[in-house]
Amino acid sequence: NDDDMDLDINASEEDIQNYKLEKTLTGKAYDVVTRLFTALAKKNAIIPGDYRTAKNEHGITCSYRAASGQLYPLNKYFLFVVKPVILISFDDIVTLSFQRTGNINQHRFFSLIIKHKRGISYEYTNIDKSEYAPLLEFLKSKNLNIQDDANVSEKKTDFDDDDDDLSESDEEDYVAEEEDEEDDNDDDDEYDDEDDDK
Repeated sequence: NDDDMDLDINASEEDIQNYKLEKTLTGKAYDVVTRLFTALAKKNAIIPGDYRTAKNEHGITCSYRAASGQLYPLNKYFLFVVKPVILISFDDIVTLSFQRTGNINQHRFFSLIIKHKRGISYEYTNIDKSEYAPLLEFLKSKNLNIQDDANVSEKKTDFDDDDDDLSESDEEDYVAEEEDEEDDNDDDDEYDDEDDDK
């Protein structure tokens, strides 16, 4: 919520001092709530960083395994929500790489593969091609080890300019692919949390 608000804190003077609060918190609703919970929990809240998507949003729509969600490139972390929640520190990343993907048109989507220092790889799929340029620029600014897939980088012009419409042959290939594809819905209830204490 981007609306401004004034929140009067119903607490004693002693509690206000102990939690380093003000009697009245003023600002954007999301900012007021963040400040309040940070003070009460005495933990730093994770908030969106400077990154903006091609649609000027904070999160990138993508999939992890069978789950759809949002990937947030923060200033020091990657945060994936809704389920499973995954927090990856930039300090724990060995390499990052990109690959073309997509069931409907091989040139519409790409994947981001994050290799963790523990030997685990996290693959975020179905990322729209329009997110490639801003994401790559952001990751380079963080001095991360990027191993750009040749299938993406060497054909960047084609990747950016491909027509989203399917040709008849594309549709036939896609239908055939879907008919042959086995249902491999590995719906994991696992809660992955790479949240290392700051």
